[in-house]
Amino acid sequence: AGAPLAFLGGDYTAASFQQPTKELAGIAGQTWFQSLVVSSIGRIMPGAGALPIVEGGAVVGAVAVAGGTEDQDQRCAEVALASYQ
Repeated sequence: AGAPLAFLGGDYTAASFQQPTKELAGIAGQTWFQSLVVSSIGRIMPGAGALPIVEGGAVVGAVAVAGGTEDQDQRCAEVALASYQ
């Protein structure tokens, strides 16, 4: 049951922050970020496995993978994004 929620949170987070969720690891423990996680009811999620989809310099969506290790999720998301582009 945890993977679908993490999956939804990852794509929302990557699109909203306009960067891979893996890059949010450095701020994930900060109080303001923790408040965002709680207030978004889990839609904002740090961790590997989600990448924004950028077209013409604008974020148009995101791809997210959950269910494996962070490294596995990240690699799968990278392959999915590469096949999209």
